[in-house]
Amino acid sequence: QQGWEHTMSEDLVHFTHVPGAPRAIHETYKGMDSTTTPCSGFVTIDEDGRPCAGFRQCTSTKGVNGQPHRWDVPMELRCAYDDDMTEWGDSEMLFNVSFFRALPYDPPRPWIDTDGKWYMLVSLDACNDTHEHPCPAGGQVDIYRSDKLHGDGANWEKIGYMFREHRTVLGGNPGSGVEFVTSDYIGGLPGDPNNGLTRIFLNNVDGLKCCAGTTSYTVGYQEKPGDYFHIITEGGYKNGVGMIDWGAFTVNLTSNGTGVDALQRTWYQALSMMRTLGSEDANQVAHSSRKVIVGWNQYDLTNPKIPGKPAPSSMSIPRDLSLSPKLVLNQQFVPELKKLRLNNSLLAYNSSIIHAGMQVEVVASFVMSVNATTEQFGVSVLGCDDSMQAATRVVYDPMRGLLVVNATTQGHGIRAPVAAGPLDPLEDGQTINMHIIADHSYVVVIANNVTAVTRPVVPINDGCGRVSFSGVTESIQAKAEVYTLDSANNGELLPFN
Repeated sequence: QQGWEHTMSEDLVHFTHVPGAPRAIHETYKGMDSTTTPCSGFVTIDEDGRPCAGFRQCTSTKGVNGQPHRWDVPMELRCAYDDDMTEWGDSEMLFNVSFFRALPYDPPRPWIDTDGKWYMLVSLDACNDTHEHPCPAGGQVDIYRSDKLHGDGANWEKIGYMFREHRTVLGGNPGSGVEFVTSDYIGGLPGDPNNGLTRIFLNNVDGLKCCAGTTSYTVGYQEKPGDYFHIITEGGYKNGVGMIDWGAFTVNLTSNGTGVDALQRTWYQALSMMRTLGSEDANQVAHSSRKVIVGWNQYDLTNPKIPGKPAPSSMSIPRDLSLSPKLVLNQQFVPELKKLRLNNSLLAYNSSIIHAGMQVEVVASFVMSVNATTEQFGVSVLGCDDSMQAATRVVYDPMRGLLVVNATTQGHGIRAPVAAGPLDPLEDGQTINMHIIADHSYVVVIANNVTAVTRPVVPINDGCGRVSFSGVTESIQAKAEVYTLDSANNGELLPFN
């Protein structure tokens, strides 16, 4: 039966499948006729402490009476009877949404703002009045307000639009003219110099012009609850926009630029639909609390090892989010992952290759003078023999100011094997820290707690478990701790419907 999947964890490392997530049911509210899966939505906690899931039906053969389109169905809520969310109550319809074309709406988790009222966003584009598609004005989120989440006292009303934007991290290059998708909205991040008032809008940017559907972020603020979202340009790259993960970008070999200007988009949706978890505090906007983000690792549309068969997808490795004093979004792997470390070895500049296995963590640092080298340097992982020719290289490119994951010898075969993200050029004596996790078919790196790149890889066999430095010379002070990792979640694959 179509619907959501539900997993539970007590440590952000080991996850257990739990039956009973919201499923497709026959909905006939006020003339609508839909028996389809719930689209992307949220789980929050209501005023009585009950977990409630919110979404809209992905499709419908008839819309609500009085609405112009068959897909005009309401935002709905189902609340659980138990804390583990295995049994759900009847659907409650919150408010109707009508749009000139069918969209999933993808509401982020609603929140109670500083005025004590509930707020909810709906992901759209900015052309409902003009009916242009693609939409030159870009994406838009509308904002709704209510005194209560649901039940007696709920009085949801549309205020207007909170944010619209067509520009992307690629600068003046406009977006693809489509809607915002699987948006998220958070505030109260650790480290925020504005006492938790800085807010982050996340969106998955389509691949026609940029980003292949991966998750961008924009740093900004609202002057008051329900108000417009204002961009803080210093908090991102171009246009105040950044990427949670740069796995959809590769090196633009025809560019003389550095950083973002040295990148071009690919068609590869490596890691997308990233949102924060709300288990510690369901109010991820107005409350200052821990912010842990996860997303969807899409290996590919087809399995390169089994032609014609779908490749497995997975949840990404959880990351903690925070803000720097300059409002740069920082991220790091959650510290709970350290419990998977089995043993460690120290990798020195001229050391022999370490046989660490295909589940490996590398914590590396590099110190160099600015003019020491123009060549790429870093770490090679998943090496298949001692020549390290068949390996994935995670390196810094000082000429282009890029963090590069080069899987040319272990590439997917369908998508670009090289992914890259901007990493500020080194100042004299500055340190580059790389935190790498390689897990069989994925390599993920976070550098300087800012730039992250995820790349799927295809090692030739199960013996590809060697680690070494790559391109490190005597002019670079390099060290690395290499950890073999225990298995965390090796259950059966869930069926994809």
